[in-house]
Amino acid sequence: MNKQELLDLTRQWLDGTIGSEDRQRLQDWYQAGSDEVRELRISAIAPNENEDALRSRILQNIRQSAAMDTPAPATRSPVRRLLRRTLTAAAIVLIMATGGMAVWLSVHGRKGDTQGLTHRVTAPALAPGGKRAILTLSDGTTITLDSARDGMLGRQGNTQIVKLSGGHLAYQAAAAGKVPEEKDASLRYNNYNTITTPRGGEYQVKLPDSSIVWLNSASSLKFPVRFAADSRKVILTGEAYFEISRNAKAPFIVEVDGMRVEVLGTSFDVMAYTDEDVIRTAVAAGSVRASMGKDAPLVYPNQQASFPRKGGTASVGCADMEEVLAWKEGKFRFHRTDIRTIMRQIARWYNVEIDYRGDLSGVRLYGTMSRKESASQMFELLEQTGRVRFSTEGDRVAVMPVAP
Repeated sequence: MNKQELLDLTRQWLDGTIGSEDRQRLQDWYQAGSDEVRELRISAIAPNENEDALRSRILQNIRQSAAMDTPAPATRSPVRRLLRRTLTAAAIVLIMATGGMAVWLSVHGRKGDTQGLTHRVTAPALAPGGKRAILTLSDGTTITLDSARDGMLGRQGNTQIVKLSGGHLAYQAAAAGKVPEEKDASLRYNNYNTITTPRGGEYQVKLPDSSIVWLNSASSLKFPVRFAADSRKVILTGEAYFEISRNAKAPFIVEVDGMRVEVLGTSFDVMAYTDEDVIRTAVAAGSVRASMGKDAPLVYPNQQASFPRKGGTASVGCADMEEVLAWKEGKFRFHRTDIRTIMRQIARWYNVEIDYRGDLSGVRLYGTMSRKESASQMFELLEQTGRVRFSTEGDRVAVMPVAP
């Protein structure tokens, strides 16, 4: 095997496209420690890694992959087999954590295989979140949307409130002539409704101006039953993704915990959970002006503005939009994400409390997983990194480092 072929196979292995025969050849060459392996410039495909350390880590993970590449036992459930295939294809298999630690995040494994695994979650599965929300009308009336029937839920002036299938709520103008026009302008613009998602909930709402908002778990959006002619303002807590209907005469304004985002027509995500260190807005299309205090940067597609909660200057940089919007697509996506940030996301979606035991500093992971899986399946996958282990009791989850 020449150097170019060795480099090509290494790249295929990193991309997850290598076949079993080529993987065995690659493993044999790395194990042999030949001149070709020692002189191979892997930096061509991983420029930020130490050559020798990367070679060692690749060999370690190739061995694990080869050892685990056996058919699942016949007793394994079809759901579990499907989960294995789906997540293996979706996961990024080579994880570079801080401190030069290589981590394997996939669902490879077989019954009885405990390599790199110190604890297996055996507690009952904790169900994932779903389409859950409460709508609070301006008069204080509350409607539990997940249990309400599809169809019209009520009418406020000229606006109908309609629950659609699949976790969607829409504010629609009543047909002409059906409802008399409100004479008091204050009834049009000062009546605010609020949609709130609990931990373990998410929902979508179409606002009176046809803008669409996706609410993540543990979030709320306060908005008027009808927008004013010259301004459209909503108040957010938590996280939401906005697709704004363009109206040059009425800018759309999101107020969230001291930050203000102003747009005409665009798509963007705002994250402002109180347990996060920053308030962030990331732009998918168009542009926004995000302001907080004296800072008011313009943010363009594939950028994000971050405002520290404890003071400091706002920063604008490139955004990993796949990671930012993973929740909207029904996924968890981690990219060198520290374990505490990961666990905060898990806590909101599975409605669990997290306890940290031991030193978890420096534990950063890559990977992609479905938000439809149970918490126990999520913990099992994370445990297969060999970096963390979990213990569950009711709705409390303890996170601990794996002893070296």
